Amino acid sequence: MLDDLRWDSELIRRYDLAGPRYTSYPTAVQFHTQVGAFDLLQALRDSRKAPRPLSLYVHIPFCANICYYCACNKVVTKDRGRSQAYLQRLEREISLIAAHVDGRQVVEQLYFGGGTPTFLSHVELRRLMAHLRQHFTLLDDHSGDYGIEIDPREADWSTMGLLRELGFNRVSLGVQDLDPLVQRAINRLQSLEETRAIVEAARTLQYRSVNIDLIYGLPLQTPEGFARTVDQVIALQPDRLSVFNYAHLPERFMPQRRIDTAQLPSPEQKLEMLQHTLEQLTGAGYHYIGMDHFALPDDDIAIAQEEGSLQRNFQGYTTHGHCDLIGLGRLGHQPDRRGVCAEHQQSHRIPDPARQRPTGDPARSALQRGRPAAARYHRATDLPFPPRFHLRRGNVFHPLSRIFPRAVAAIADDGHRRPDST
Repeated sequence: MLDDLRWDSELIRRYDLAGPRYTSYPTAVQFHTQVGAFDLLQALRDSRKAPRPLSLYVHIPFCANICYYCACNKVVTKDRGRSQAYLQRLEREISLIAAHVDGRQVVEQLYFGGGTPTFLSHVELRRLMAHLRQHFTLLDDHSGDYGIEIDPREADWSTMGLLRELGFNRVSLGVQDLDPLVQRAINRLQSLEETRAIVEAARTLQYRSVNIDLIYGLPLQTPEGFARTVDQVIALQPDRLSVFNYAHLPERFMPQRRIDTAQLPSPEQKLEMLQHTLEQLTGAGYHYIGMDHFALPDDDIAIAQEEGSLQRNFQGYTTHGHCDLIGLGRLGHQPDRRGVCAEHQQSHRIPDPARQRPTGDPARSALQRGRPAAARYHRATDLPFPPRFHLRRGNVFHPLSRIFPRAVAAIADDGHRRPDST
């Protein structure tokens, strides 16, 4: 744990420079389009020859309601039937990718993200998990690290029981804020009782871990109001918390255009919220992991941080950095040789079932022809995290300065050791 953690406002102001969105590592600016199906096949071959264990990410893009702050890859619809065409293509992709994976490559980590994965019916969830187990080597005991994102408004005890039966042992609950005024401003009405019911279900059903997501910087938030939300969440005793900074980019994300910019807190207020949150959570016994993440001291990532083995990849902090990450669905990441990962940005369009005709989209066309497709890629890191940040490209490790050049230069100009130096 970082026992000497302290808040330094002057240091924060000194390094107040713009950079890529930090929640993904490597960041989105490292992606490009110069990777195709052949590169993906080579990456899968190298992974198979090793053979390395796997981490699977499955994207379920559907949401029944729109949250104005959301910048996720999603499809908002009340029509539950739209998931059928998507599941068909997702199962096809699973079959295609799995054909290039060795049965000895155990899936140590599995994560369903979205969207809202529980948008799917119980029958569809059973069908999807059965298809994954048919094509990949999933663990049957409690040793797997199998998580799923939950919208407490879209789940109940029966849903939690089904997910536990299917093998999930970790859940991440979206909360964001518990103030009704803030909730109305972001179009996400969700009571504390709804959230508490799912947390209690997870405890009773012996889920290994519960994570809660919060966001600071939303419209109508105040430092005092957000502090009340944090106190209420602490009382629920989640194993982990993710406390994200809201990035308002209405020019890129249409739902955010419904947010009144005049209602957003100032940068100074956001910093005050973050400072109070750090004090509240560390005071409640949580370890500050970094990058807005907190965990109880007996949590896996807190233990890994203490041992110096914690790593970070495109899914965030992980104790499974030795695994090859395979993404499945409308948004996913594929392992390439030497740590390359490919992202399926458009491999699944959501079609009208009555109009099943060929498309000009090369990724989807490749899937229709029975070949896996890759669109964009990034290089994954296989270095311990912390203490140094690197981006792996071939056999050369490119340091953090390639991603955040201005910030690193500012640190060096101040006479400090560069964060990417040995």
